[in-house]
Amino acid sequence: MLHASRAHRFLAQRPYLKTFIKYIMHPDTPYQLAIWTFSGRMYGIAHLRQVGMGKYLFDSNDLTNPKFKPGLVACWGYEDSGFETYGRMASGKAVKDLELMWDMLNVTTGSNWSALNSLIQDDQVDNGRAQPDSIVNCPVFTAKCPDDDFLLAQIGVLDELAHDSNFAASIQKRGLERGPPVYKLEAYVKHAREVCSRLGIKVSRGAPYPDPEVIDHLHRNASPVGPAHDAAEEPLALYTQEAAVPSRLDKVRKPLVIFDLDGTLYTRPPQHLEHIPDGEPSGPMAIWTGSQKATAVQCLYELDLGLVGPQLVDGEAELLHPKLLALWAREDLGLTKKDFVSYVSIVKDLDKMWSHLAKKKLGNFDPSNTVMVDDTPSKLRAQPSTLIAAPTYDYPLGPSIQTNRAQMDSFLLALVDMLDLVAPQSNFAAFVAHKRWNVVPTRDEIADERNEGVRILKRDGVPVEAEGRGVIPGATRSKGGDTYGRTAGRTMPRIPVLNSIYTPPSDSSTRPSSSATAGVTVPLTHANLASIRAVPVGTQTDEEDDDNRTDTTASSVNGDNDDAVQEAQQAAANGTARIPVRGSRRMRRTASWASDDHSGYE
Repeated sequence: MLHASRAHRFLAQRPYLKTFIKYIMHPDTPYQLAIWTFSGRMYGIAHLRQVGMGKYLFDSNDLTNPKFKPGLVACWGYEDSGFETYGRMASGKAVKDLELMWDMLNVTTGSNWSALNSLIQDDQVDNGRAQPDSIVNCPVFTAKCPDDDFLLAQIGVLDELAHDSNFAASIQKRGLERGPPVYKLEAYVKHAREVCSRLGIKVSRGAPYPDPEVIDHLHRNASPVGPAHDAAEEPLALYTQEAAVPSRLDKVRKPLVIFDLDGTLYTRPPQHLEHIPDGEPSGPMAIWTGSQKATAVQCLYELDLGLVGPQLVDGEAELLHPKLLALWAREDLGLTKKDFVSYVSIVKDLDKMWSHLAKKKLGNFDPSNTVMVDDTPSKLRAQPSTLIAAPTYDYPLGPSIQTNRAQMDSFLLALVDMLDLVAPQSNFAAFVAHKRWNVVPTRDEIADERNEGVRILKRDGVPVEAEGRGVIPGATRSKGGDTYGRTAGRTMPRIPVLNSIYTPPSDSSTRPSSSATAGVTVPLTHANLASIRAVPVGTQTDEEDDDNRTDTTASSVNGDNDDAVQEAQQAAANGTARIPVRGSRRMRRTASWASDDHSGYE
């Protein structure tokens, strides 16, 4: 049985939460637990730890992907729920579509979840509208609401449902889609106490208002912008002047392309850099990642791209490809020792890279002949018009709507066309700013570039393959086409393009965009199940429960002191770390490439 419970955004735990979690996780109950919140996954996990439930659910202190205790099978957040750009879903209003979770669990655990043996518990009925007969609605719980017995009554509800062969039919028959009827609440509570007594679970109302210090710290410090001492300068006047020089068509030179790794390259399906070793024209390349250099080398070597050797040599990467000029990492950012081992926002000041390459006599590079590909625009705020912004690539460990979408990732194919277009320009920065490539694009906005990129690769004899992860067994594409939603996607209004400093050529001599009307679909194969199973991380465990101590409050059934108070006031080992907010990196676009104001070029 799957029971999906919502992690409430208020930091007052619902009465009987500990009792309920102990019941769900008990080895003698027929249930398994999945948690699904529209908050970020790390916030849901932090909330559960902060109200003292971490030691019952997790076997490690990892912030975003802790090892689960037996009985917990999934912990989903915003990033797992199928949201698209700007917090929208293809189906319109947000929904928790159990088909996604069923597909993931059935593949990765060999189970057979469906409407016959599953339910979701949520305080918003609309969140379960994809499977309306599979939701048991719970009353909205906030810090201002009075105590209730809902979670205790829910134990009685679940024990009754455990004997039924069709949960959806039973929920409908009992009228539970709007929550347990009030007139039956007392009977469900009585039944729950009997069940807990039989299983040896102490009924505890718990400590509803723990110390909010951990989450307060999380809210104060979770930001993509690091401390002031770590922030690089905003664009210098010189860079601004150079970027403002109008670009024109020029002879193809040997430009510099700098790639970020994490979120940009080394988790993508390996269309990885196919155009760099083989495509023409292409120039020198550098890599600059915020990860440590040893980690970057290991990841690149495992991708088998022929770029670097297997390990560091005298603290530096062994560069194998003649076009790879440098591999910079966290060691090259000039961080303090404390910041080097902490999560702090970094800025990649390309002036340092340009100076290094000039000193090594590897070339003279500047904003006119350099672009950097990165999934975090804030890291290029010293040279913002030199950035080609990539959508962050985050491949889910289990099959979901995002997994299927990830397999059809098109940015790297579109990047082939972007680099081909920018190569003959006299001022890369001005051209990139005009094309608005320094703002993260949507899939639809780069459809033409993707098709043209495929054409270029085929022209140059470069095979176009989506290797590695294939289509997930049991996950099927919806009738909504490329949206992968439960219903057809909505058409978004166009936003006019802002004026640009770019001066287009008087005669349109640039290559027209592809006339292809549909994207090129690459063949996909079944992935190895082992590659999509979540790998447990971390070895430290939460403090083991000691049931010899009492776990009730002074206002509860037997008046003992509650160990949950002390437990809830103790921050997790990772509770004070600086934490990134991935979703906040998505800035709303102020312009659209779909506008007709392209002044004679594509």
